[in-house]
Amino acid sequence: MGLCSYDEKSKSWIWLKTSRDNSGVKFQTALGELPTPKAIYALLYDPRAERSSLAEAPAVVVEPLPPLQPGVLINETFEKGFGTFKPRDRWVGARLSRDNKATPNGTYCLKVAKENQGGNFSLTVLDRPFNVEEYPILSFDYSITADVKTDFLLKVGGRWYNLRFTDDPVNYRNRDVSIANLGAIEGVLADGGWHKATVDLRKLLRQQTRNTRVDEIIMADWVVTGFMKLEFGNNARGATYYLDNFRISSGPATALDEIAVNDFERTDKINLLKGPSGAFSNPGTDYCQASLVDETAGTNHNRCLKLTYDTSRAGAFCGYWTALMAADLSEMEVVKFRLRTPALSPPLFVGLRHAPTRVEARVPLQPYLGDPDAEGWRTAVIPMSAFTGRGLPALTLMDTLFVTFENAIASGSGTVFLDDICFSRNGTCGTVADISAFPAEVNLLGGAFRTVQTGAAAISAGYHEDRTPGIKDKAGCVRISYGGRIGHDYGQGKFSYAIWETDLMGVDARPFGDLVIRIRGEKGGERPNYYLDDGMVRRTVRAKELPPLTRDWQDLHIPLSKYQRQGTDLSHLAALQLDFEWEDMSGTIYVSKVYLAPLQPKPLLAEKSPK
Repeated sequence: MGLCSYDEKSKSWIWLKTSRDNSGVKFQTALGELPTPKAIYALLYDPRAERSSLAEAPAVVVEPLPPLQPGVLINETFEKGFGTFKPRDRWVGARLSRDNKATPNGTYCLKVAKENQGGNFSLTVLDRPFNVEEYPILSFDYSITADVKTDFLLKVGGRWYNLRFTDDPVNYRNRDVSIANLGAIEGVLADGGWHKATVDLRKLLRQQTRNTRVDEIIMADWVVTGFMKLEFGNNARGATYYLDNFRISSGPATALDEIAVNDFERTDKINLLKGPSGAFSNPGTDYCQASLVDETAGTNHNRCLKLTYDTSRAGAFCGYWTALMAADLSEMEVVKFRLRTPALSPPLFVGLRHAPTRVEARVPLQPYLGDPDAEGWRTAVIPMSAFTGRGLPALTLMDTLFVTFENAIASGSGTVFLDDICFSRNGTCGTVADISAFPAEVNLLGGAFRTVQTGAAAISAGYHEDRTPGIKDKAGCVRISYGGRIGHDYGQGKFSYAIWETDLMGVDARPFGDLVIRIRGEKGGERPNYYLDDGMVRRTVRAKELPPLTRDWQDLHIPLSKYQRQGTDLSHLAALQLDFEWEDMSGTIYVSKVYLAPLQPKPLLAEKSPK
């Protein structure tokens, strides 16, 4: 295999000097210029000759950009030069010059002009890496007219993220052009006057990836015309805009790794956010009593919250609330606390309320509880997406965290102890869905379940109590039945396939080793393909790469490394899909649980003893 360039004149492929890595997955060649009238490349197979050489490319270490001064990475005023700005892409890019006639006070600014027809109107803003955790705030002055289209693109984790400036919106998802949508700079005015723009890169990137190192920033005009079709934009020759006072800085504050709510060490009812707390129950009743007690079980010697409750009467409810004082939880991943009960944890809800809208969302606690320690304490880790997936409109300006016991969910009566309530940026719920124990319309991450069908394919899915004779481990599950004319191609892209999908809500899978699906087939031999979608690309592990499905339940382990090698960003997964495609098929499969299994430590190699 080797890389080729298409020669328009001879109507033939020209082999290029190609090197490949040890895995035989990555092929590369060096380009001096792009051929005309179009640059068309392909990876081709030649059974008659060796077309690539094995050569591991040396790692290029690019040192981070040193800050200009404390709290300021760069501050380009263009009074003495171009700073970090550079031209790129030769004649298809933009021409850079310094101009002192476009500013109202006669100081210099950067003039960006398009001298040639066609092209991507590109320039380099910065080609040295930096961390948005340290320098999140991008600000600049600009003067641009409505007919000029350009965006910022940030290279992070080997892919580009498009920060929209004045270009038209583009949906890059599943287009395979190595670009993802990052968001838009708010309040941009393309009226030819001078204006200021400010954007928090850390917050925008956090919504798309957990990677925080920005390797490069450019500006360019690209359009996507189809799958894997990235083409030059449509700016006219002579298009011009101006930039000034371009600055990347630390901003007012760095993000907190943890927001502590209450450790109950204080003797009053004020939490660590300086907000009130207390018990609640049906009006006119006292079904829940809250008190602070010294916990002295085993080696644990501290104060915790004791809740004594009774919901035995019809319609009874009660619980505990603590004020969040308009806290911004938008960068928090999980809410965590410790809980101890004399027996099994009673059914109860954990909820959050949004201050501006007064909208509440609550989740059942049991699926998120860990195993008890020696003193009986269990740690609850609930992803914030579990609340937003159940209707919480935002995670800013949060009003209240509450715990609720209810007669309607058979909470009963008893006593529980709570301690160490906090929100954290670091944490992941490893269980995606456990339908066997907790059937619900959304998974444990707050994501929905759905089916998709195209062409002549058909699919249906729903909750099912598996009571098939002769099958072990009878439990609740999702029944997925598929058929129709799967695999039939009507032409013009009307291919028939069916999908069962569940949202993964941006879960960070990097701490885990395998995606595990507890699954069985109705007859055995069913062949779904297993896709992970990271919001930009979707990549698959095919059924033929895994153990075959049988009529008995099995835990199907799929190494996450298989997806990572294909370019999936494991730090921010958007969806899991089981696809029925490519060939005529029909049948039924059952899924009872989906979870992420921890990385297994590599076994130590035993030393050979001398003979």
